[in-house]
Amino acid sequence: MSHEEIRVYGYVKGLPSEGYIALLNGLEGSMFQMDCLEHEGDTLNVEYEGPFFLIDDFLEALLPLLPDTAEGRIDYIDHHAWEMVRYTIEGREVRPKNINLNSVLEKYHQE
Repeated sequence: MSHEEIRVYGYVKGLPSEGYIALLNGLEGSMFQMDCLEHEGDTLNVEYEGPFFLIDDFLEALLPLLPDTAEGRIDYIDHHAWEMVRYTIEGREVRPKNINLNSVLEKYHQE
């Protein structure tokens, strides 16, 4: 079994520096992997590959810190279950959408 069954990639634009610090403080002490987060300007980037990622805890901590103008998306890929959920973020709202990995990868296979 691979140790990189979960992959998470994405960004959120509109998170101010004080929001980023509050996010880190809110996640501190949990089993969350802080080193997968990078904040540059007002953009939060997420890049993670490993055995687990607490997506619900992450979103619960992040959403209240965002302004109404925030936007972004985060892709949560579970290789073991062979599924992907795309979380689209607009302001403090998030919309999850299940995406068929076979159809996503099929596009690359045909190139």
